Amino acid sequence: MDTMESLGVPDRRPATLAARLEALLADRAALMVDEPDSLTSADVERARAQLGRVAAMAAELDGFGLPHSLHHDDFHDGNVFVRSGAARLADWAESAVTSPLCTLTVGLRGLQYRLNLRDGDPRLTRLVDAYLEPFRVRLGGRDLRRAAQLAQRLGRGVRALTWADALRDLTPEVRAAEADAVPGWVGLWLDGMDESRPVGNLT
Repeated sequence: MDTMESLGVPDRRPATLAARLEALLADRAALMVDEPDSLTSADVERARAQLGRVAAMAAELDGFGLPHSLHHDDFHDGNVFVRSGAARLADWAESAVTSPLCTLTVGLRGLQYRLNLRDGDPRLTRLVDAYLEPFRVRLGGRDLRRAAQLAQRLGRGVRALTWADALRDLTPEVRAAEADAVPGWVGLWLDGMDESRPVGNLT
């Protein structure tokens, strides 16, 4: 991990997320606060009120002992190429150091959107089970599901941070075309903090 961070890979380990999200919530321009179809000032205050729970969730996730790794934060079918029976991932520009379980966040949402699948669809459940299988050597079934649930909720915050960083150095014209991604993912993260609602086909 030290090598990756020395190369400039962003540090988005769970323990850092509360502070990083707090800084993002202070950036009203990036969040497009009170603009049409965006976050309201009240939304931002509700999000700030969740930062303590972010820290608690992060501590619980880290407590399971899964090593942090290189996380592909744009893991969707458009970035997976198959040749001679082997799959290769492209476009690592959005990668970060965090929990490997966060990688399900974008992958599942992308498949739901592209294939018009609803939460609970058994095809998504099979994909989740297949992704989690290698981690079973470290965690039992119940603990692994709980860790994955936490990572899905926190992973939405990771994705919001990724978009904020990606847009920061773009030209105003290019940035304007994608600017709603930041408040969009902050809104999804805020929704995901409600643990009465399932996320990522994990119950």
